[in-house]
Amino acid sequence: MLLTELFDTWGTKPMLMTTATNGLTPGKDKLLGVCVKDPEFSSGGRLLLNYTTGVDLQQSSKYHGISQQDMQSAGLQEAQFKDELDKLLSEDSVAVLTYNVPFQISFLGECLPELESLPLYDLTIIEKAIRNAYAFDTEDLATFSSFYAACCHAAMPVPLATLCRNLKMTRQPPPGQLPMERMLDVLQALYNVACLEDISVLPS
Repeated sequence: MLLTELFDTWGTKPMLMTTATNGLTPGKDKLLGVCVKDPEFSSGGRLLLNYTTGVDLQQSSKYHGISQQDMQSAGLQEAQFKDELDKLLSEDSVAVLTYNVPFQISFLGECLPELESLPLYDLTIIEKAIRNAYAFDTEDLATFSSFYAACCHAAMPVPLATLCRNLKMTRQPPPGQLPMERMLDVLQALYNVACLEDISVLPS
């Protein structure tokens, strides 16, 4: 059984997501943007930028790579940015696959405190559990939530540097691409690998 088949069985829609911030501290620093993609389609991702200028944008610019020109051409006013983000995260049966989930949740939760829960899941844990041939039982495979809980029991998150090395990819984006768009490419590559592996199931 493959991961894509399980998503179809569960009626769950996977979505890849990466983020960009101007620092590491929620409440003090700001969520500058998100990039999302349906991993079942080859087209590029959707970029949402939270309009920001001045020092708030310039700090940590060597990490997020977002320019004032990017914000002028594509930035959304904060209320619209939050509304679009809320629509994405509130969509029925969506499972947002990302990495470093505690960090992502801390900034997304700060941006959208009205959401009771955020459907974010660590794709590195899922792929590692499948790759290590963890044997799932039928109860584990009943829902995506039970499957993810079993994955978390079987595997730990994979650090970003290790992930890129395993995939033989660099974190450095090519000219014209933002770092969060590059990380979306990395997640897409990881998703593709996870979907090629047969999922081990205990005999019933």
